[in-house]
This record gives sequence, structure tokens and C-alpha cells, in this order.
Amino acid sequence: TAAPRVSVVVPVYNEGAAIVPFLDRLFLSLRLPSEFTPLYADPADGNSELGLPTGTYNIKTHEFEVTGLRPGLYRLRIGGTPSVKAIVWNGRDMTYEPFDASEGHDFDGVVVTVTDKTATIVGSVRDESGNRVRTGAVLAFPTDRTRWSRFGFSPTHLKSVQTASDGSYKVSLPGGEYYVVAVDVARAGSLYDPAFLAAAVRGADVVRVDWGETRAQVATLRVIR
Repeated sequence: TAAPRVSVVVPVYNEGAAIVPFLDRLFLSLRLPSEFTPLYADPADGNSELGLPTGTYNIKTHEFEVTGLRPGLYRLRIGGTPSVKAIVWNGRDMTYEPFDASEGHDFDGVVVTVTDKTATIVGSVRDESGNRVRTGAVLAFPTDRTRWSRFGFSPTHLKSVQTASDGSYKVSLPGGEYYVVAVDVARAGSLYDPAFLAAAVRGADVVRVDWGETRAQVATLRVIR
């Protein structure tokens, strides 16, 4: 069976304006760092044996193509800037859904929408008595629990940031609705554990932030058990 491929069709739209000329400059510029990867397939289940198949960009057709996918689940990523805002295939929203290459068929006509905007949450960390905390980690994760798994090696919608020396924090994410909670720095790595997130929900605040917006939120330091 031929290896599946993912073909991402451009034009890509940025807030309603076609940016094909921008893409031409972005992906052909010799000033870009050598490690820059325009498009790649990220194994959704974290299976390193699947590698990170990268895409090629055809300047004439304005299409990306990722070939050689092995049987497994993949998430589409764009490295660097811009950020992926939406992925649609056959009328289905695949922004947070993996492509299943196990059946050996191609995925033609995938359309990616990108943006140069982010959604930002800022604030400070306080303990349960309202006192400022200068050392901690702030976790932001989606209220949609289906997005707590199969997110690959480079999730954009689950973030952990350490506080600055004054106890403030800033986290950038895709637009959406998130739980926000502060934990001890030693627990920051638990962000990718769905069971830990389920427990953290009980002490978290809900923040809705759209693309291009900045929301302020005090993050309360909790002990998650």
C-alpha cells in the first residue's frame, strides 16, 4: 500500500486577507534559520518511531504536501510563525483532531488557516488567602477534555509557565476557553497527565480569551491531589 500523504491547500487566510505572497517570502527566504520547518506531521500519541515527516511547499500551486506517513495518528503543525488558527478537511474541523494514516488513504484538500495573532492571559499568582506568591507555575489547559490527549510532541493549547520574580505570569495560547491554575513548580510537568488535569479542575478558574485578546486572571496556588 502506498504511504499516505497530507496535502494542505493554500491560499491560507489571515483574518480574511489572503497571504500567499507572504508565504512565498516566508518559505523561500534564505535568512530563515536552518531549523525552520514550515509544515510537519506530529505523531499524536507521542510515538517517536513515526518520526516527524516534514512538508514541501509548491510555490506554483501554493500547496503543501507531507509524504511517507506511516500507520498512526498525526497532528498537523506549522513551525514558527504564523500560528495555526484552523484546519479543515472534507468539511470537518481537524484543528484539534488527529489524522489517522492507518487506513493507507491520502488526505487531499486539507485547508489550513493561519494568523499572526495569539490569545494571551496575564496576571499574578496568589495563595488561597490572597497573598502574592513569587514562585510557582501557572498551568493553562482547555476546558474541552477531549483535547487533553493525543496532542503530539508540541501541543499549543496546553501551557505551563513559571512566574517572574515579582509573581506575575504571561501565557500565550490559541483562542479558546481554558482552565487556569497555579501549582508548585515541581508539579508543572504533570500538565500532560489527564488524571492530574481532572483533579486540577476543582481548583482552577475558567478564562475565555479570543485570538488577539489579552485577559487578566489571578491564578490561585493549589495543592493538587
